[in-house]
Amino acid sequence: ARYRTENSDNNGNPTFYSSVATASLNLTHVVFTHAADGSEVFYIDGAENATNARPGGTGNWVSTYPLVVANEIGGGREWLGELHLIAIYDRALTADEVQQNFDVGP
Repeated sequence: ARYRTENSDNNGNPTFYSSVATASLNLTHVVFTHAADGSEVFYIDGAENATNARPGGTGNWVSTYPLVVANEIGGGREWLGELHLIAIYDRALTADEVQQNFDVGP
């Protein structure tokens, strides 16, 4: 995940990765959260997978920039999977909320 803050570059780097060997050909529930305090969590299939800290606010966001999922704005980094649902919240979900969403199933 790349998340742009005042302490990242304009592309949201450095990239935050899930743990090694989490990729699967099976349908996978992936959640990335970024909290106001800068803490970030990856959840895979309802379980916490990796944590990170990315301090800084979003004061450098530009409202005309597009939200890009599964590629770069200019292309060239295509993700060759399928997206079944994308949800964006105005706050970081708790571990219990992530588990609850996972338990609902596809």
